[in-house]
Amino acid sequence: MTLQCEPVRPASRYYFPVLKLYQRAFPKAEKVPLPWLLVRSAKSGIDFWAWHDGPQFVGLTYSVTTRDLTYLIFLATAESVRGQGLGSAILDRLAARFAGRPLVLALEPQSPTAANARQRRARLAFYQRNGFVLQPYQVVDLGVAYDTMARNGRFEPRQFDLLMRGYTSWFYPWYGSKIIHK
Repeated sequence: MTLQCEPVRPASRYYFPVLKLYQRAFPKAEKVPLPWLLVRSAKSGIDFWAWHDGPQFVGLTYSVTTRDLTYLIFLATAESVRGQGLGSAILDRLAARFAGRPLVLALEPQSPTAANARQRRARLAFYQRNGFVLQPYQVVDLGVAYDTMARNGRFEPRQFDLLMRGYTSWFYPWYGSKIIHK
């Protein structure tokens, strides 16, 4: 495996595969407009990456990093490579790249009555197999609460709040994930 990443830009070779995967992999309510992701990723500490194994596109990540933590906002692998260990390999590369600080993500809470309850259990198990531990906080994003997980240590709500303020800038009072205790 020769897993590598490169920044997503409109002129990059993986732009259209990233666009297609982004549109398919995430529910409409969870998506941020792609132009926002592209513009924000030009800022230091914000990484929008296309992952490839040799020339084959295998996935995307979008993360925000401060001195204290990295928040993995989006991770998706191409349907054609799912189940081959590439999602785990991407997480390992991210954890190594951002060593010394927690790698944090948000996921739908477990609910046996949810329409996608099986998917939620599988997602949780995947992240647990990859070293992530549930945290005692939830992220509230546009009124929807998500559980949080971290790898490489724990994080504090204040750290997350500062990260989101830096990421969303003056939009923070209206749009910006808030952190709460469960």
